[in-house]
Amino acid sequence: MERMTDQKHSIVEFFKEKGFDDESINRLMRRCNRLESTGRGRATESWDYLGSIGIQKRRLLYVVSKCPKILTMGLNQKLVTTVRCLATLGSKPGEVTSAITKFPHIVSCSVEEKLCPLLAFFHMLGISDKQLGKMLLLNPRLISCSVETKLTQITDFLASIGLNKEGLIVYPEFFRHGEKKSLEFRHKLLKQKNVHCSLSEMLSCNRKMFIAKYGLAAGFS
Repeated sequence: MERMTDQKHSIVEFFKEKGFDDESINRLMRRCNRLESTGRGRATESWDYLGSIGIQKRRLLYVVSKCPKILTMGLNQKLVTTVRCLATLGSKPGEVTSAITKFPHIVSCSVEEKLCPLLAFFHMLGISDKQLGKMLLLNPRLISCSVETKLTQITDFLASIGLNKEGLIVYPEFFRHGEKKSLEFRHKLLKQKNVHCSLSEMLSCNRKMFIAKYGLAAGFS
C-alpha cells in the first residue's frame, strides 16, 4: 500500500511539472485508475516519445487529457508499435501526428486486436493502402468502429442501395452515421423524388436541412 501511495504521489508531481492544475490532475486520475500504479519513468517515456514524433506541448496536454491511458502503455510493447502501424498509412509528414491530436484514443488501440482487422476489412472492400491512409488519418474516429457490427452492417446497407466503395473514399464520415433508419429514410426520400446526389450530399446535413435542401415535404412517410 505504501508503494502505491509513493507511485501516486510521483505521477501527481509529474503532471504538475507538465503544466496540469490540481483539478485537471484529479480528473485524469478518475478517468484512468491505472495512473496510480504507473511509475514516473513509464509516464515520462511515453510523454517524451509523443513529443519526439512532433506533438507540441500544448497539443500534448490536450492529447493526454483526452486519453490519459496513453501514459500507462508500455512504450515498446504497444505505443511505438501502434504509431508505426499508423505511419504506414501516411503519405505526408505530420499526418499521423495530426490524427493523434484529433482523436487521441487511436494511440491506445491494439494493433493485433483493432488495427489489423480494420485494415483487412477495408482491403476486402478493395480499398487501397493509399485510399485507406486518406480515410483513416483524416477521419481517425473510424478506427474506434467495430468491424464485427457497425462497419459490416453499414457496408451491407451501402451495397443494398447501390452505392460503391468510391463513395466511401470520398466521404468516409459515412461510417459515423450509425442510425440505419436515418440512412434508409434519406435514401427512400431521394429515390421516390428521383433525386441523385453523392453520399456526402446525402449525409452531411441534419434532417431538417436535408428536407429543406431538396425541397421535400416534412410529412413524408
